[in-house]
Amino acid sequence: MADGARLAPVEIAGIGHPGGRLMNQPAAQGVERAVRVRLNNALLPQADAAGGWLVFAVPHRALARGENLLGIGALGRELRVEKVEVRVCCTEVL
Repeated sequence: MADGARLAPVEIAGIGHPGGRLMNQPAAQGVERAVRVRLNNALLPQADAAGGWLVFAVPHRALARGENLLGIGALGRELRVEKVEVRVCCTEVL
């Protein structure tokens, strides 16, 4: 696949690799329309491709206290997950 048909490459590790960083194998453009993510069995809205990442908006009520179950799949294509990051920003206690 041509480079122009892929998302931007992303650094997925910064130490312990040749040259000091490890880059991902960028996904094909448009992959955000095929990837489906469930959080605690609730389907999340479609992702946005931003800076080489697929970014999912997570409604705060989808998160549970303690452990949370994450499911990742794709419609009609093979999927390889290289890295999952979850950032939770809490500005108030509900």
